[in-house]
Formats: sequence, structure tokens, C-alpha cells
Amino acid sequence: MTLRSHSARLLLIGQGAWFIGIVLISVVGSIFFGHFMPSLYAVVHQIGIRLVALAILIYAISFIIPSRQSSHEVPIATKVAWITCWSFAILLAVLLFFNVQPEALVALHLLFLGWAGTLVYGMGYLLFPALLGRPKVSRGASLTQLWMAVGGVSLMAIAFGAMEQLWWIPRPFVVLATGGTLATIAALLYVGFWLRKPQVTRLG
Repeated sequence: MTLRSHSARLLLIGQGAWFIGIVLISVVGSIFFGHFMPSLYAVVHQIGIRLVALAILIYAISFIIPSRQSSHEVPIATKVAWITCWSFAILLAVLLFFNVQPEALVALHLLFLGWAGTLVYGMGYLLFPALLGRPKVSRGASLTQLWMAVGGVSLMAIAFGAMEQLWWIPRPFVVLATGGTLATIAALLYVGFWLRKPQVTRLG
């Protein structure tokens, strides 16, 4: 059986786990057990969250493995961002398995700034030069911006986890401020890359 067929089967399992998990969390648990049987609602809710976590984990593994074997010509920053964003997703899934609630600050920052934000950065380095007519960002500059963003999000997630008593670190507010500063600088650098003058193609 080929790697592609394995990935397709994994994705189908992930879609099923995602659908059932969302139904348990938002429909079955809230409507049938939320007011009348709160103890059963808590059990159904946790099962739903774990199914969603399983789906995220399956998606991440399915997308990381083919990307490591890809030979397509894409910027190195895009490859690094792709693997990194799904690594954030794996970390999010693990936390959800261990009873971290989806609305917790550490989970939200891993989801939006870690997973989605890093994905946007990586796809931008691949697509924006053609879509916006801007010059490509150098390898060094793109990787510097990307690792600043990843470092910033990681520090923020660590700080929020400590503030929510998931683990302990010294001076979590200092760690949070450092991570927020790095993430903000990285975002501003990224925007600045695409505000440069468009490339001009001379004819003749």
C-alpha cells in the first residue's frame, strides 16, 4: 500500500473523529445533558475534546510526513514553517488529551499564533512574490523572521501554561512579555517584506 493511500485512510479517520467530537461537544452534550445531567455532560464533553485532539494529531502526522519527502522547489522558509505549524498542532493535541480546555490561553495561542500564524507566514513566502509582484525575501531574512515568530509564540505558550498552573517557570510575566515582543517584531517584519516596491519587468 502506498504512502498516499495510507495518508488518505488516515485523513478519513481524522475527519470522522473530528465530526463525532464536534457533535459530542456542541450538540449532544449541550442539548441533552448540559442542564439535566451535568456529570454526564462533563464526560461527553471530555470525550468530544479527545476525539478532536485525535483528529488534529492525525491531520498533523498526515501532512508532516509527505512534506519531509517532497522534492518540489519551494522556499526553505515555507518548508520549515509547514513542519513547524503542524508541530504546534501536535503539541496542541497532546495538551487537549491531558485535559487542557480548548478555551485555555495556552491552547488558543498554540492554535491561532502557532498553528495558523506560522502557516500563513510559510504560505506567504511561497505565494506572495507572484501574487503581489514583490521580490522574494532572502533565505536569511525569511528564516530570521520565522524563528522570531516561532520563538515568540513558544515563549507565550510556556508563560500562559505557567499562569494557568499547568507547569512552573520563574517569572512567567517576563517570559510572556519577551515572547509577545518577539512575535510582534516578527509580524511587523513580515508585513514590511511585502510593502517593498513591486518588481518591474522591463520589455525589450
